Amino acid sequence: RLTEGDCLGGLDVAARSGDVDLATNILQRLQRHGYALREQHLEALVEALVRRGQWARAFVALATMRRGGMGRGAAPLRVVTRTVVAAEDSEAEADAAFDALVAAPAEAADACVLDALVAGLALGGHVEAAEERLSTWYERLRVERTEASYVAVLRGCTHRRNKTVAERVLAQLLDDEALAAPREAYEQMVLVALLQPNYEDAFVYLEAMKAHSMLPSWRTYAALARRCARVRDPRAHVAVREMRTLGYVVTPAL
Repeated sequence: RLTEGDCLGGLDVAARSGDVDLATNILQRLQRHGYALREQHLEALVEALVRRGQWARAFVALATMRRGGMGRGAAPLRVVTRTVVAAEDSEAEADAAFDALVAAPAEAADACVLDALVAGLALGGHVEAAEERLSTWYERLRVERTEASYVAVLRGCTHRRNKTVAERVLAQLLDDEALAAPREAYEQMVLVALLQPNYEDAFVYLEAMKAHSMLPSWRTYAALARRCARVRDPRAHVAVREMRTLGYVVTPAL
């Protein structure tokens, strides 16, 4: 008798290889053998469709999952971002995915899906395009931006060392009266500032975090300490001292 474990193994292969036919056949076999389709089964189909570039079918499948109370996890969204990043032309791939999303059932389009596409654009090197889509895409689909929407672009700015766009995106977030800039937004600003020849603004954003009663993470302090140590800036010792005060582990490398 075919076991669910056998099918899960096959679905994993289908998802990673973008084999839509294999994923579909396995789902049909599961149903024929009396198994109820669960979220992890259908996520494999969505991933296979995304990897194959069949965005319209992927978003329809995602909408079907959501009608059944599924599809809210991070797995399908991560593969959306990774697929856009890995595309030969990330901007064209993201635009094609968005066009498919416009035509998909309304429940498939929410801030999380748009965030995943915008993140793919930004991490794929198109931070200016991501900044522009942050306005046009959400408005066209009448989807409210969230803090995570802005952070998705800020991560890409850090990845591409683009402080200019990061500053504009943070300004938009701060101007949005419905939202409050989260800790990660400020941390991304610290990190992107540290990647510049003049990294003084990193300390401005660090102090802004503290002023908003936000606790900088170990990663933020470690990045500050390493950047300062590289140019023998004595503030490296200050960063390490604050880490110890907060109970963070100070590794020998620091």
